[in-house]
Amino acid sequence: MSNAILIFISFHSSHPEESRELLQKKVFQNKAFPPELHDVSLDVVRRCKGLPLVVALVAGIIKKKKMERSCWHEVKKAVFSYLDCEFEDYSRATMQLSYDNLPDYLRPCLLYMGMFPEDERIPVSKLICLWIAEGFVQDVESGRLMEETAEGYLMDLTSSNVVMVSRTRYNDKVKYCQVHDAVLHFCLERSREEKFMLAVRGNIQPSDLKESRVSFSFSNDLSKFASKMRKPFHQHLKSLITTNRGESLYWNPFSQVINLMRLLKVFDLSSHKLGRLSLATMKPLIHLKYVILFTDKFDFNGKSHLPHLETSILKCLMRTRLSANFWKMKKLRHVEFTKACFFLGKADL
Repeated sequence: MSNAILIFISFHSSHPEESRELLQKKVFQNKAFPPELHDVSLDVVRRCKGLPLVVALVAGIIKKKKMERSCWHEVKKAVFSYLDCEFEDYSRATMQLSYDNLPDYLRPCLLYMGMFPEDERIPVSKLICLWIAEGFVQDVESGRLMEETAEGYLMDLTSSNVVMVSRTRYNDKVKYCQVHDAVLHFCLERSREEKFMLAVRGNIQPSDLKESRVSFSFSNDLSKFASKMRKPFHQHLKSLITTNRGESLYWNPFSQVINLMRLLKVFDLSSHKLGRLSLATMKPLIHLKYVILFTDKFDFNGKSHLPHLETSILKCLMRTRLSANFWKMKKLRHVEFTKACFFLGKADL
C-alpha cells in the first residue's frame, strides 16, 4: 500500500500546516502552492479541522476546478456550507459534498462500492464487468470499448479521492481498489435512502427482500434465505452478490430458489458451493448478464438459454465440460474457468 493511501486512511487530526501540505500534495503533487492561493488554501484546511480524510476529499473536489483564486473561494464557500456541523459529522458531510460534485453517471458507480464488505480489496476487472452488467457504462464513443470507458470512470473516482488504489499492475493500471470505511458507510446510507441497493450482514428480514440489488453475508448456509424467498421478492431482485469470507459454505436448495429469481442480471454466488450443476439448471435466468459460481461440476452441454450473458466465471472442483454452443453466445465478452475442457458432442453436430 502506498504512502498516499496510508495518509488517506489515517483518521487522526493534524496540524494546519500538515493539512496544507497534504492538500498541496493531493492537488499539485510535487509543486508548490501558487502565491495567490496561499491565504485561501489556509482557510480551506482550517475548516477541515485537521482530518486527513476530509482534506483528501476536498482536494478531490478542487482538482476538478480551474486553478484560479475565484474557484478556490467557491470551494471554500461550499466547504463552509456543508461542514457547518459537529466534529463527528465531518466525514459524512464532506462525502456528501464530494458526491454532489460527481457527474450523474459516476454516482451509481460509487454507490455500488457498498455491495462489497468493509476493507475489501476489489479486483478492478470484476468491478468493471459488474458496472457494465448493471448498465452504468453508457454512451460509449465510437470505436471505444466499454471496458475502456469503465476504466475512465474508475480513474475519475480515484482522482476525486473517493476510491483508493490499493495495487497496480506492471503497466500502472489499477489491479485492486477499495474505499475508506467512511466512504463505504456513506454509500450504504445513501443507497438505502435512494433504494439503490441493500447490504445485509447477518440475519435476513422480510423487508430486506424488496430491493433490486442485494449483497448478503451469511454466518451459516443459505437455507434460511431460501425459506424466506417468496413471490414478492423475485419481482424486485436483479442483482445478488454473496460476500462470505474464509471457507466457502455449502448450499443445497439452489435449484428451488433459482426459479424465484427470474429477473436476475447479476449473480455472484462464488462464496457457496453448489454441488453439480448443468445448463438446464440456469435456464430460468434468461436476463442474466454476469454470473460467478463455485460448483463441484458444471456441465455446459446443449444449446444456451442465456442470450444476454456477458461475463461467466466458474470455479469448479471437477472438470467442466464445455460444448461448442457455449461460444455461440453473441454477447459473451469475459470468460474465466478452472478445470475446463472443450469437447464436441452430439448436441453440437
